[in-house]
Amino acid sequence: MDISNNSELIEQSDTLLNTAKTAPIPSKAISLTPISINETGIFDAGAAEITAHDPKSQRLFTVNAETPAIDILDISDPTNLVKIDSIDVEAFGGVANSVSVFDGVVAVP
Repeated sequence: MDISNNSELIEQSDTLLNTAKTAPIPSKAISLTPISINETGIFDAGAAEITAHDPKSQRLFTVNAETPAIDILDISDPTNLVKIDSIDVEAFGGVANSVSVFDGVVAVP
C-alpha cells in the first residue's frame, strides 16, 4: 500500500463519513391502503394462505387450504377482484401447500 497519499485518503474518508452522517434516515414505517378485498367466507382458518400472480392473464392463484383448492381471481381491475374458478386439488393428493406461476403455467407442489 502506497502511503504517500495518506492525507488524500484521510480527506476522502472524512468526506464519505460526513456524507453518510447527513444522508436522510429512511423511515421504517409504511402505509398500506386496501383497494379491494376477496372474501372467502372462511375466517381465521387458512383460506387464503399463499398467492401467485400471472402477469400475462392478470390472474391471481390463491391456495385455499380449507376447501382444498386453488382459487383463481381475475385482477385485471384491482379495485374489483372477481373469483372466476377453482382448481380442486383433492385428486392430486388432498391439499395444496403452495402455488407458483411462470409464463402462463401453474404449478401446485
